[in-house]
Amino acid sequence: MAGDIPLTPALKKPARLRRVVLGLALSAAFVGGTLYFGRSFVAARVAELYLLTRGVPSSIQIARLDWNGLEAQVRLGGRRTPDLSIGHVRVVFDGSWVPSVRAITVSHSVLRLGFDGEKLSFGTLQRLVDSLAPEHSQGPLAPSQKKPLRVVL
Repeated sequence: MAGDIPLTPALKKPARLRRVVLGLALSAAFVGGTLYFGRSFVAARVAELYLLTRGVPSSIQIARLDWNGLEAQVRLGGRRTPDLSIGHVRVVFDGSWVPSVRAITVSHSVLRLGFDGEKLSFGTLQRLVDSLAPEHSQGPLAPSQKKPLRVVL
């Protein structure tokens, strides 16, 4: 056709660069969207993997996860008789960029303990409990003095 400019290699480079940039942008948007919409699934699997590395098999279903908090169902221990089963846990975050926990509400929970006449046993949770306890404790654990600890049974 008259007036058409032939595509030379110099004119093809910007078009190719635009396609590459567009492809990278679309790929990044897809990965970001997948992580955003699958954040509950990913967070649950990361928590399960963390617990499994500490010898605690678990099953975690996160119903809601956002900047304000999360709601989940947690089972720690064996599949048929878990050592800790929490029917509903609600964690409230402060909403900042790096959130801190403001409140935790646990309901419909069952904790299975063993007692051999001398000490309590937490079953498969024992290694996790031992790793959380201070090595040279001077008595019972005291809650942090920054915020009050409120336990409602």
